[in-house]
Amino acid sequence: MKCWLLLQIGMLACLACAVHAETITLAVTLKLTDSEYKPLPGQSVRLAFSGQDWHNPDAGQRVVTDAKGEAHLNAVVAIDRQTKSQNVGMTPFSVPVGTDHLLIAAEMERILPVDGHERAFHWLYTENVFRYAGGDTSGGYIDAIFAKDAQGRFTKLLEPNLNIVHSGQRTDPEQRAIGGDEGYVPTDFGLERDDTDKAHPRWTLSLGFKRMPRPVLQRH
Repeated sequence: MKCWLLLQIGMLACLACAVHAETITLAVTLKLTDSEYKPLPGQSVRLAFSGQDWHNPDAGQRVVTDAKGEAHLNAVVAIDRQTKSQNVGMTPFSVPVGTDHLLIAAEMERILPVDGHERAFHWLYTENVFRYAGGDTSGGYIDAIFAKDAQGRFTKLLEPNLNIVHSGQRTDPEQRAIGGDEGYVPTDFGLERDDTDKAHPRWTLSLGFKRMPRPVLQRH
C-alpha cells in the first residue's frame, strides 16, 4: 500500500512538471569576495541567464562591483520547470517533484600563470539553481566552465582536471592554465518568489562567488 501511494505521488508530481517556461523579471544582488570573504570592489562581471543567448559574449548585462563587492541589476529571464528527486521524510524513499529552474552564467576574469607568464583569462562559469515549492533551493556549484571558441562564443568547454593536464592530453594554453583550479566558488544561490501580489509575483536572486587565491608563478 505504501509503495503504491508513493508511486501515485510521484506520478502526480511528474504531471505537474510538464515542461514550460515562464518569462519573469528577476532582481539580482551579486556579491563577490576573496577566499576570506572580504569584498572585491571594482570587479567587472557579465551575468546572463536561461532564456538569453548566454554563450554570446554580448548577452546579459555587465556590472561592476561597488565598495562592498556588490552589484544590483534587473534581468528578464526564463524560469522553467524541471523534475528533481526529493526524499520522503526520514525514509529511504524519494519521489520526483517539480522545481523552478534557473541557469546562471557569469563571465569573470581569472589571472593565472601559464608558460612562465601570468595571463588574464575570461571564462564563463555556469551553475543551475532549483527552487522547490516550499522555498528551499538546491544547486550552488559550478556545472561547467567555458572559454571562447574560434567564433568568439563561449562554447569551448574547459575541464578543471589535473590528471588531464599532467597526462599531456591537453595542449591548449587555457586548459593548462585552469589545471585543477576552478577559480571561483559559489557562496550564495538564493532564488526566491514573493507571492504577496498574486498577479505579479516578485522574483529575487541573491548570488555570491568567492575568488580563490591564484597559484604563485614559479620563476626560475
